[in-house]
Amino acid sequence: MTTETSNREHHPTEKLSSLHKVIMIVSSSPKYLLHWLLFLYLCLCNTIHLAIQYSIMFSTIPLFLLLSLVLSLLPSVLSIPSPALSPRQTKATTKPYQLRGVQSPIFHLYLQTLPSSKTSPSPIPVMGPEATSEYLIISSTIQSTNTSLYLNIGGKVGGKSFLPLSFGKVANTTAWGLEGDTVITTTGSGYGRQLNFLACNSKTSGYFDLYLQTGSDVPSGVTCSNYQTIHTPCLC
Repeated sequence: MTTETSNREHHPTEKLSSLHKVIMIVSSSPKYLLHWLLFLYLCLCNTIHLAIQYSIMFSTIPLFLLLSLVLSLLPSVLSIPSPALSPRQTKATTKPYQLRGVQSPIFHLYLQTLPSSKTSPSPIPVMGPEATSEYLIISSTIQSTNTSLYLNIGGKVGGKSFLPLSFGKVANTTAWGLEGDTVITTTGSGYGRQLNFLACNSKTSGYFDLYLQTGSDVPSGVTCSNYQTIHTPCLC
C-alpha cells in the first residue's frame, strides 16, 4: 500500500481559493483604502470597463456593493457639464459700452463714426476723442445706440490681411463677441478667433481708421499701428 506524501501538489483551484481569501482580507483592510479610492475614481471618470476589471481583480462583497451604488449615481454625475477649454467668452451685453483703445497711438481713443462720413451710405468707423464717442451694444453684432447702425466687416482688398470696417443699417456681420472685456470675432465664425485691429492715421486729424487684422499686412502710403485691441471700459 503506497503512503500518500505530505508534500503533494495542491490542486490549482485550492490555490485560487487561498489567493481569493488573501485578496479579500487585503482589499477590505483600512490600510488598503487606496483600492477603494482608485475604484471610485475609475467609475467617476467614465472608465467603467476599467472599474469593473479592477473590481474583479479585487473582488469583495463591499466592492460590488460600491459598484452598484456608483452605477446608480453615475447618470446624475455625468450630466454635470465639463468646463469649456476654449478661451473664455462672456455673454452678450445688454448695457451699451464705449469701446476704447489701450495702447498708443489710440490709447483712450473711442470707437465712433467719423464726423464727415455720418451722412454717407457707409459711415466710417474710427477711433477718436472720448467727447464724441458712441455707446455700443455687443452680442454677435455690434450696434451703436447713438445711430442704431451696425459695425460690419468688409472683404479683403487686394488679398491683404486687413479688412475694412463700416457702419450700416443692416447687421451683415454676426461674428462679434467678447472675451473678457476684449472685442473679438468668435472661433466659430468665418473669420475664426481674431482680436487684433489695425489703426491708421485718418485724413481727418485726431482720428484713426480701423481695420480688422487677420494677418500682418499694412496699407502703403499711410502711417499705421498694427495689433491693436479694442476693449470695453469694464463689464460692470
